[in-house]
Amino acid sequence: MVVPVYNAEIWLSACLDSIAAQTEPSGWECILVDDGSTDGSGRLCDERAAADSRFRVLHRENGGVSAARNAGIDAARGEYLTFADADDRVSPRLVEYAMADQLAHPDALVVWQYTPEKAVFEGQSGCSVAVFTNRERLRWHQSAQAGTGGVVWNKLFRTAWVRAWGIRFSVGMRYGEDGEFESAYIRRMAQETRLDFPVRVLLGLFYYYNPGNSSSTMKQRRRTGSYFMEQIGLYRKHTAQICSLPGYPQRFEEQDAFTVQAVCSHYFNCLSMGLYKDPKEGFGRQIPPLRKIPEIQQMLHACACHKLYNAYYLPYRLGWKWLIGRMWYSRESERKWLYWKLYWAGYYLLGGNWNR
Repeated sequence: MVVPVYNAEIWLSACLDSIAAQTEPSGWECILVDDGSTDGSGRLCDERAAADSRFRVLHRENGGVSAARNAGIDAARGEYLTFADADDRVSPRLVEYAMADQLAHPDALVVWQYTPEKAVFEGQSGCSVAVFTNRERLRWHQSAQAGTGGVVWNKLFRTAWVRAWGIRFSVGMRYGEDGEFESAYIRRMAQETRLDFPVRVLLGLFYYYNPGNSSSTMKQRRRTGSYFMEQIGLYRKHTAQICSLPGYPQRFEEQDAFTVQAVCSHYFNCLSMGLYKDPKEGFGRQIPPLRKIPEIQQMLHACACHKLYNAYYLPYRLGWKWLIGRMWYSRESERKWLYWKLYWAGYYLLGGNWNR
């Protein structure tokens, strides 16, 4: 397990305690990559490594999370890789369940679910498995649904393959580096195995993503219109990859309804986060009118072709950036009434017969 660490002193001990508490007591290592921290994070890493031989520490000049993860990949000695962030936590049974399933199914990609809700994470127990094969696997990959896609800290990657295929995190890429790494790995797996490998999803919440980190990059991204435009670029790349798959339609609008709905739901939500701004700053001033962005028009057209309803459909169709930002904030907060009122209002305005 590779953990990039940068100025995470107040969360780091809880993260490392959760890793050390694995019910699989040995046969794994955790590489802590101190990325030039200026607080006490480096000291905590050294203390943990001195007390527990399963932990190793790399100290390096600050180069960003991608460079830190790449350094961890280069230093890894295990057969499989996974990642964790220094402000998050993992379930004590993660290594036990994930490795047991991976060793029983060596050709599979093993994935587990995660949650941003601490109480749910701490209260969950048990594990079942959902299996996606062939076209179902490709659908799973494109969906980024069910709390499994688009991140690297909920998957096992074979170390030798990552190195042999030259897969690395893009240093300097501000957003979407996880998804790029994951997609590159899965595409190469598909090429090497002729598309015939299963994805095995452990149906248990084995990773807690901490949304309360006030210094997290995600919270900083919410304040910038650049995040919105980065997501437009990721959508463009994502749909191009889908349309280049053997046997798939070459127009996104003509993809099957499952793929269209999953991709559009994911990007509508990400783009809406990019539209949220503090009321004192205004809403989306750095972003062009939505009606002039071809990628958004493509998503709207694809949803209309399949009659796939999304709460953001009408606000994007009307180009109401201010309302979209408010809706996203409502959905993410404890006061969700605005989001759901607009959800049902839009649904019935469209005739009440979409998603049927």
